[in-house]
Amino acid sequence: MGKRLFLIGNGFDLAHKLPTRYLDLLKWLYENDKSTFNNLNKLLLGNYDKKRDSRRYKESLSKIEDSIQGIDEDTEKEKGFKILKSFEDPYALYAIWQSLEDYLYLVFLDEEIENAFLERESIRQTLEDEEYGQVTEEDIDVIYRPEQEHLDKLTKLAENFKYDLEHWVDTVNDKIPWIYDIMENKNEHGKKKLALLPDNYFTEDDYIINFNYSNTIEKLYLMDNVFHIHGKDDYYNPPIMGHTDSISQMGIYDERTLVLVDDFYKDFNSIIESNNDYFSKINNVGEIVVLGMGYTETDEIYFKKINKMLPTVKWKLYYYSDEDLRKAKGYVDDIGIESYDYISLKEDSPYTNIVRYDLDD
Repeated sequence: MGKRLFLIGNGFDLAHKLPTRYLDLLKWLYENDKSTFNNLNKLLLGNYDKKRDSRRYKESLSKIEDSIQGIDEDTEKEKGFKILKSFEDPYALYAIWQSLEDYLYLVFLDEEIENAFLERESIRQTLEDEEYGQVTEEDIDVIYRPEQEHLDKLTKLAENFKYDLEHWVDTVNDKIPWIYDIMENKNEHGKKKLALLPDNYFTEDDYIINFNYSNTIEKLYLMDNVFHIHGKDDYYNPPIMGHTDSISQMGIYDERTLVLVDDFYKDFNSIIESNNDYFSKINNVGEIVVLGMGYTETDEIYFKKINKMLPTVKWKLYYYSDEDLRKAKGYVDDIGIESYDYISLKEDSPYTNIVRYDLDD
């Protein structure tokens, strides 16, 4: 049969009862860094409101509008909606946070970013016109520049959010116990059950590409052959949130404004290119297993890369909801996957019904 290649998405962590939705990050930010929470949401909402009628951003913003239509306040308030009620349009913010990596660009979409660069050049030109002499960068720095002050605040916000994102990933990983510690010190009074995949579900021969930041597979299944393509809680491989390909195609960014988002947004092709060594080692694969993926637009390029590498290998595409199934079928059609099975997690789940251990409430 050959080796297996696993593609693991956030549904995998959610099945293990981990708080890994972006709405969980929203709640964590509210509880741990109110200043960044408020400033970030004001920019998200403010730029959304400014751009919602703009033809330039119509396609992106219409997806937020569609998401808003599906929000049910009564059922969603526990997932983060309730804490957004102090804002003018909490429904829009909630919809944005549901798919934050697709809309994080709204934070940095302020005309004053570009104005700061124009302001600096204007001051330089004015000093030169007044025959000030040779104008240095230090000369411009000592002059008060309100646009630059705004840019400095925005840059600081980006730095704070980057720190918070890494800290949140740390806290999520801290919630994941090592399986051998749990098995040795089982809490007989726990009430929340955590069902795991069967023993030896993963093997050291498998290739495991994890799109999550968490160490779930390493700690609960003791696998060390996990490749975190979007980063993790590691100084040398920090979390990546977002991708510039679709955004650059919309013409939103130029080389100046990208400076602000470089820590969050990475070009699809650059991620793949920088990891070509890993992809080149994938061989003798008999099956591709997709588990916990939502089949979003942002991840399709990775599937295309893998299908091009392994065009005849059969795919097992697990899905949780009818919407996931619809998107999975879209992947198959768009990518041209030749051999595949769609498998409902509700009807034929790889998860066992055996409780491996209990968790405290």
